[in-house]
Amino acid sequence: MKFKAALIAASAIAASALVAGTAVAGDNSFYVGAGVGVSQISLPKSDITNGIAFTFDQVDFPLETWSAKTDDSAIMWSAFVGYRFLKYFAVEAGYLDTGSASYTGRGTAFDIVNDVEVPATATFDWKATGGQASVLGIWPIDDNWDVFGRVGGFFGDVSGDAHAMVDTGVGKSHFSESSNEFLYGIGVDGRFLENWAARFEWLAISDLGNSSTGEADWNAFQFALLYRF
Repeated sequence: MKFKAALIAASAIAASALVAGTAVAGDNSFYVGAGVGVSQISLPKSDITNGIAFTFDQVDFPLETWSAKTDDSAIMWSAFVGYRFLKYFAVEAGYLDTGSASYTGRGTAFDIVNDVEVPATATFDWKATGGQASVLGIWPIDDNWDVFGRVGGFFGDVSGDAHAMVDTGVGKSHFSESSNEFLYGIGVDGRFLENWAARFEWLAISDLGNSSTGEADWNAFQFALLYRF
């Protein structure tokens, strides 16, 4: 639903811009770019802990004590191609890697069979990768600087790896599920050569993932370089 709403909004903006036609002076150009940045992924720690507790229960090792922490900071990157078809609008499509967040937990479990307390640990790594398509609304400040807002959609996969150990037993699992979500952001472009520009941007995706993968809010600050043809 969120992804469908994003596509409707993006289509409406693009359609209104095309209807405007040549009424607004254009700055038509194709461009390519790539960026890297620091992202924040708010993993649902309590949901992950509940899932781990359920798993230990299923193998007759119910948790007795448990403490957990998450590492939500990651390095993200993107690559994209765009077309600025009017002075105030552009469209972009590309690839986005959100970076990886991790969960680490440790505590004790009760070995029902042997009637003894044993140590237990678990780790969980989560990331999302996939394509994005966006419409950019642009406000030119002068010949060298543009401020823009972005609306669009992310369509990719959320994947993760879980590893649990209790006493001498080890369990591993991997999952990958598709997730299509609303993508938005704001940023600024600055031209420093005839065909080159630098971009600083804030990007965000809310509720990335689903009930199977866990949902996480993602946002990032990205620095990118653009080459205009």
